[in-house]
Amino acid sequence: MDICHLVAPDITLEDAPKEALRMLNWLKHQGIIDPDFQSIEYGEVIYRPTPTHKEPILYVINDEIVPTQLPEDTLKNYLSIVTERTVFHAGGNGLGIYCPQCANEQSEQSHAWGDAVSDWYEGKPENLACFYCDFHGSLNKWQFDPQWAFGNLGFSFHNWDIRDNFIEEFEQILGSKIIAVYQHD
Repeated sequence: MDICHLVAPDITLEDAPKEALRMLNWLKHQGIIDPDFQSIEYGEVIYRPTPTHKEPILYVINDEIVPTQLPEDTLKNYLSIVTERTVFHAGGNGLGIYCPQCANEQSEQSHAWGDAVSDWYEGKPENLACFYCDFHGSLNKWQFDPQWAFGNLGFSFHNWDIRDNFIEEFEQILGSKIIAVYQHD
């Protein structure tokens, strides 16, 4: 499964539900999300796209790729929204942590990284220090490969083809920085 998480790292925990609802309404108004459908799957609320944004299933018949629309009760692509402290990660694709000042890789210092993530989850000020140039900064100031993000608000588009211009418009409408995290499992 492929997921594109659009994470708003600057939205507070208190503002996350209000902003999630505002953006969900915008997605519905834009004709991207079906305004009449909401379901619960694996304990999370999910929203389906309108037919214009629904991904077909591709079958190979007689050596030709044939797109076939899924039955209405089967969702291949959908949206879920997170409004709690969450680490949005790239799945099991490894992780490189790089200092934004000197660009040195830091993941060999996993104990410091683990402590900073624990502090962040607990709502404490987290501060990760570079072991080469002594840069200090919160987790969202660091560079990750593949990209990770830490936030209280995330929009997870499951199996959607998310384009850069959509991310830019989404960020503009939200009025807050967006970090796109691509998770491939």
